[in-house]
Amino acid sequence: MSSSIRDELLRAYRAYALRTVAEAPEALVDGDARRLVCEIGVPRGLMEAITLTPSRMQPVAEKFGFLDSHRALDDQLLFIGYIQDDVLCLDGTTGAVSAIAAREGALPAVVNGHLSLLVRCMAVVETHLRTLWTGGPVEERVAQMISRLEAVDPLVADPGSAWHAAIRTICRNG
Repeated sequence: MSSSIRDELLRAYRAYALRTVAEAPEALVDGDARRLVCEIGVPRGLMEAITLTPSRMQPVAEKFGFLDSHRALDDQLLFIGYIQDDVLCLDGTTGAVSAIAAREGALPAVVNGHLSLLVRCMAVVETHLRTLWTGGPVEERVAQMISRLEAVDPLVADPGSAWHAAIRTICRNG
């Protein structure tokens, strides 16, 4: 991972909007994700759709241990924030990001292939907010933004992806 990701983030966000942590959990062994969280910084969020809280990173099994299904999750799956009403999880081994509902029996669903791709997608949306708030029907605007995000991470293309719901919310609430 090069300094280009920091440059991308600074174009979309001001430096004060990027959060770092002094120490990441031991479970965060993916080097690029660790550098991003500890050195470069991640955005605080994206409107009401995404909130990142790296300072509260801990195993999902611990944070949501009151749910049997979540208590059984691997300790490498770290809570890093929320996307809509779902919990954002960072796989400490691979850096992949998934979402899981905070209810019994919910299973993680991939959001982005890596934390760096999540924050790059957030930066793309941030720089195009005005186009999301104006113009054609909501579904057209969602499709246009998803197309932009697919260029960053093809996993966003899945119609069940949390990104579709997040973009729809931003379009409607802008």
